[in-house]
Amino acid sequence: MPQALDKLTIKGFKSIQSLEDFELKNLNILIGANGAGKSNFVSFFSFMREAVEGRLNLHFGTKGGAYNQLFPGPKITKHIYAYLQFGHYGYELKLEPTVRDNSLIYADESIHFSGKPNGQPIHCSIGTGHYESKIKKQLKATENWRVSKPTSDSISKWFVYHLNDTSDNAAIRRPPHCARQ
Repeated sequence: MPQALDKLTIKGFKSIQSLEDFELKNLNILIGANGAGKSNFVSFFSFMREAVEGRLNLHFGTKGGAYNQLFPGPKITKHIYAYLQFGHYGYELKLEPTVRDNSLIYADESIHFSGKPNGQPIHCSIGTGHYESKIKKQLKATENWRVSKPTSDSISKWFVYHLNDTSDNAAIRRPPHCARQ
């Protein structure tokens, strides 16, 4: 059964330099000035869903490549980091850009569980050096499927609805004669 996302940390993603232990509720409303990062925050959820579904580099490839995803580029930010907490479950990743093809590679991907009766948390590395998430392969390959499944199921079911869209492909950015297409 999918778990609700309780808390997240994002570092180095687009205009988000560092957002730590940000608590989420059943309903979250973002209000702010133009250019404050609302759209980038919302796009993080699409990025995570694509990553878990094994389409990370396709997703970023259509958005200008890895360098455009780093706050504010690879000279300043060396990686994207995220930690997502779903109750007792957690998912952590660290992505670094490749020099050769402007894609992203997993410097670390891991799952966590803090709900064991003996109080000992589980931290399981899924691996490093891969181009696409291995969390769904983790489900089939090891005994850690009990930790992987709720996390990947939750992220896979995300749908992002972005109202008042001002992204690069939004109707508001098209010439007037093309805005209604």
